[in-house]
Amino acid sequence: MQELPDLNSLSPDAKDALIVALWEEVLRMRDRLSKLDGPKKTSKNSSKRPSEGFKPNKPSRGKGAERREASVGRAGGRRRLSKGV
Repeated sequence: MQELPDLNSLSPDAKDALIVALWEEVLRMRDRLSKLDGPKKTSKNSSKRPSEGFKPNKPSRGKGAERREASVGRAGGRRRLSKGV
């Protein structure tokens, strides 16, 4: 259907049929649009803050992983004493 028919010349049954046909067309178009899902919104392609964006999984240390050496300021993390100064 390219043009809207003259609604004054249509009978009530023809108007009802036209409404049903147009509604079916709307449903078909919605179905086509839902299949065309675009990319997911992330902080790179939307207005989301970077803290809300995708964060990759970090590899787990596992059970037998070595502990990190204590750094200055942590318990047990002091500088070694010098000898003979």
